[in-house]
Amino acid sequence: MAETIKQQIEKARKAFDQISDYTQEQVDKLIYEAGKIIYQNAAKLAEMAVNETGLGDVNEKILKNEETGAVFWEYLKDKKSVGIINREPDEDGLIAVRLRRRSFYRSQEQRAEGNV
Repeated sequence: MAETIKQQIEKARKAFDQISDYTQEQVDKLIYEAGKIIYQNAAKLAEMAVNETGLGDVNEKILKNEETGAVFWEYLKDKKSVGIINREPDEDGLIAVRLRRRSFYRSQEQRAEGNV
């Protein structure tokens, strides 16, 4: 049974709610496992893509998917995504912070007052 886009979005929101309080270590583990799954399923994903679209070559897509899984982890493994993202103020004196569902910026004054 095919899901509607609305149903898929709702499932994604529920999934996000389940991980929204993850620590940086938990997010890193999630990213690692996602990259590993992409890599391990490269052939299956390639076959699905070619069958669904009728475009491309399965062997080339396998290589592309294997590379994507490895690059996914390599690119994201050192990226901070929880808490204070960048302690260095930008040109406006703001510091990037990530809490739950939104990213925002706090001034040094707000941080000094404990409003971060």
